[in-house]
Amino acid sequence: MVRITTFISLALLFVTGLTACPQQIVPGDGNSALSSNPEVVDFGYVTALQFSEEVTVDIVNDGGTSVEIQAIRINDGDLGAFNLQMVPAQLPLILSPGGMETISVYFAPPSSDVYLGSVEVVTDVDTLDIPLGGCSTSSDCVVDFEDPSGDDDDAADDDDDDDDTNGTPDINVDPGSINFGDVPANQAAIGDVIVVSNLGDGALDIDSVTLSSSTGHEAYFSVAGFSGGTLPAGGAPINLNVTFDPYGAPEGPMSAEITILSDDPDEGEIVVPLNVNVTEDCVGCPPILEVTGAVDVDLLLAQITYVQVSTGTGSVTISNVGTGALQVDPVTEGGQLCADYGPISYTGGAASSLSPGESTTLNFSVGQAGLEVINLGSGDSFTIGTFPPPTDPLAVFDSEMFTWGIDNCGFSVPSFP
Repeated sequence: MVRITTFISLALLFVTGLTACPQQIVPGDGNSALSSNPEVVDFGYVTALQFSEEVTVDIVNDGGTSVEIQAIRINDGDLGAFNLQMVPAQLPLILSPGGMETISVYFAPPSSDVYLGSVEVVTDVDTLDIPLGGCSTSSDCVVDFEDPSGDDDDAADDDDDDDDTNGTPDINVDPGSINFGDVPANQAAIGDVIVVSNLGDGALDIDSVTLSSSTGHEAYFSVAGFSGGTLPAGGAPINLNVTFDPYGAPEGPMSAEITILSDDPDEGEIVVPLNVNVTEDCVGCPPILEVTGAVDVDLLLAQITYVQVSTGTGSVTISNVGTGALQVDPVTEGGQLCADYGPISYTGGAASSLSPGESTTLNFSVGQAGLEVINLGSGDSFTIGTFPPPTDPLAVFDSEMFTWGIDNCGFSVPSFP
């Protein structure tokens, strides 16, 4: 009787302590074998529509057994204020006891406000939450990681109607099918992404994500990024990375399917068909570089691909729209095109190579006004700068007689060649 009474007293004391304190955003859930360093990422003040410095976070397996990391994602209510920069090249990832994986994240507030979010590291056992915070209201603003509602879902008398356990999950899978089209047999592997989200008001439990083929072609397809777990109501979606590798594949149509099993009451099983047609070898299978937002500019002796960036920390998205692999690494600067101003420096972030259809982001530190040539490992190049791309005012005349040039760090129209 004494033991029972003591246990009840301690339990009541615990519940009382919970209801007396406001909820706080804390790292992890107390059960995860993983930990992070730092435990909380506070970006402090960042001007709206600008980028913060990239912050690295070490994820460590403190347990005695291996952990499978199935997904790493941002959860900030789809505000887009926080973004992952450096993540593992492929998931799932096995992290051995004592092992460490480094990721990075940055803060880009879309408007003047205070933002809270988290990095969710989903494993085969549980989820590690790494709180994120940042503000853009004033240069002396402070991030408060305490939940202002004071609501505590762990309290014994909590009747919160928004609790995930009281709602109904609703799975959404986009796209519902993938057709890679015609793929030459000697082309590099090609990929696509399936986004799985929970549109309901209750937690969605995904039991499994499996790949199969009634035609025996499953060996040429692969799916990675998530193999099962829980998607909270209103949480960030997860990405399934689907790949088809034609190496050694016979010519002709090939197919497979991805089956997603969940506790959605209406769509407990979703099948996503995958189709492709393997054709004969292409000659060369060249990659083709595409720079988002870039324009072609005619200079005196050549044509350049030019994209405008802002001073501070900027990024440029590049894509491979060709049929062969595009070598991105190493990324080098071809020399400043104006020596009187601050440099534009590449700071990392790119993938080492891009398969057809893939994209990546290059990060730059942009000083004062200037222009810089960026060279990729493939031999491709493009130019970035702080000046707007030129619009030729002499286009009504003979275009062969008037061409753009670079003069004093900017664009200019020279005299006749």
